Amino acid sequence: MDDDLDLLRSYRAADAVPPRGLQERLEEDLLHAMLDATAAPVAPTPIRATGSSRPGWFANLRRPALAFGALAALAIGVATFSNGGVDLGSSTTGAAGVTQASSNPFDGTASSVFGASSGAAIETTPFADTLEAPTPTTEAAALAAGPAAASDATMEALTRNPQRLAQVLRDAPAEQGVDDPGDRLAFHVALAWITDTRAPVQLRAALLRSLGGLEGVDAAYTSLDPLDRQGIAIGHTDTQTGLREQYLLSANGGELLERRSFTTTYVDPACPPGTYTYDEVYVNGQAVGASQMPWRQWPNVIGDCDPVAS
Repeated sequence: MDDDLDLLRSYRAADAVPPRGLQERLEEDLLHAMLDATAAPVAPTPIRATGSSRPGWFANLRRPALAFGALAALAIGVATFSNGGVDLGSSTTGAAGVTQASSNPFDGTASSVFGASSGAAIETTPFADTLEAPTPTTEAAALAAGPAAASDATMEALTRNPQRLAQVLRDAPAEQGVDDPGDRLAFHVALAWITDTRAPVQLRAALLRSLGGLEGVDAAYTSLDPLDRQGIAIGHTDTQTGLREQYLLSANGGELLERRSFTTTYVDPACPPGTYTYDEVYVNGQAVGASQMPWRQWPNVIGDCDPVAS
């Protein structure tokens, strides 16, 4: 095989036809190298002395076993990149779903939307001790007020720990004296921050990860809006009313594309499962509807079927 490789090296680019039988000999030698590698144990490779490793690495490709290993590694690499993208986790939701991490169903989603660098859990000083303003005095109150009411200092003071944020989100309605069965309001508070581009990216990513600690929130999957834009759908289903509320986020940055709600159980005979109770589409942050684009097919919305609003 060494002779054949030397023959290849002596080739000129202008030579269009390889020597007769060269391809067959190379394939036969590679097959023998594969059989030898599986039949006999390979002795450990000694560690080279410190220095430039590039010439040595290329020189090792002349050895059949190492050549096979390098070709196998290259084949694995090609298969990975030709499989449609980056693997974000270990399990997948739905046939065309977003791949998820096993520890937290939203880890992979947060990394894919906001980038891998947004995954660090940044702990900050307790909220009340970092701000001089009298209000808001707690993280829960700051989150409940929403990103539009938050100063830059407020946003920077909020924790980036997803587990702590999940607990703070549950505390926010209680501090306002509001009952929140099934973490429904906590879900809306989190999405108000996640979809607001004014909030720091790491805070938005941490809040997205915190959804894994809320009740009634399902793992993300891909979906289309009435404008045929594909995004990442994150929804919450109320166990008491059966109403599902869903946000569709841009897969590149987390901007809000659509917000909709629909029934999953019989609210009454006029509102069977699948009845839309709310649907609003956003383009560049502005709501659009059938009046602006009447040529599109829009869902039939029956607001009276909303068991939460009624």
